[in-house]
Amino acid sequence: MKSCVFAGPTLYQRETYGLSVLPPARLGSAFWAWRNGYHRIAIVDGYFGSIPSIWHKELLYVISQGVQVWGAGSIGALRAAELWKYGMGGVGKIWRLYKKGVITDDDEVCVTHAPQYMDYQPLTEALVNVRLSVRALRRYGMITVQQESILIETFKNLHFSERSNRNLRLCFSRVLGSNTHLKVWKVYSRISRDQKGMDADSLVRGLANESLPSMPKQDWVFPETLHWRRQFVERLGDLPDGDKDPFF
Repeated sequence: MKSCVFAGPTLYQRETYGLSVLPPARLGSAFWAWRNGYHRIAIVDGYFGSIPSIWHKELLYVISQGVQVWGAGSIGALRAAELWKYGMGGVGKIWRLYKKGVITDDDEVCVTHAPQYMDYQPLTEALVNVRLSVRALRRYGMITVQQESILIETFKNLHFSERSNRNLRLCFSRVLGSNTHLKVWKVYSRISRDQKGMDADSLVRGLANESLPSMPKQDWVFPETLHWRRQFVERLGDLPDGDKDPFF
């Protein structure tokens, strides 16, 4: 059974276990994968903003066609949390946090990244990674609950494109003071975790090893609305190829 994963910065410098790795997902990616014979699809990263993001309804459609779809790490975790009741599988801590409503905003997983020829190297820090790492600092007794809250709020108030490692350190200095923050930052740098990458690795490894649980057969019928037909049936030629990066 053919398998593929749509990924970019979250899998930077990580093992892909021989899977077919395609550019970050966007509108039409899952539909394209289904039409090209992929019956197991993993979604990690995806485009948004200037490029239409992957549509919930196309994911529902391929699921209704018997395709097994999972998500983790980034937009994949978000979509899986939104669609798990309809048969999309989720993997990892970030998916569970979204599913439980502990985190809700899209910007928790947003980063800027380098282009394809630089392997989508991430250029900013994911808020959810920082959130979990700062939580670990507090559990180590390095900061108080109040300082944890202020640090996260200060970093969250930055646009995701400004959440660089340098600006994160400035947040530490502003909240903790110029003397204290050096010691805390040193510990943070040692214990910080890439939860997005860890979750994505679990998904990709499970897909490659065929150890992910099969989702139960769905008892709902896909509604082929007029909008769906116009977007994905009557205008198939408008859909981009899922194996090509839109910026190249």
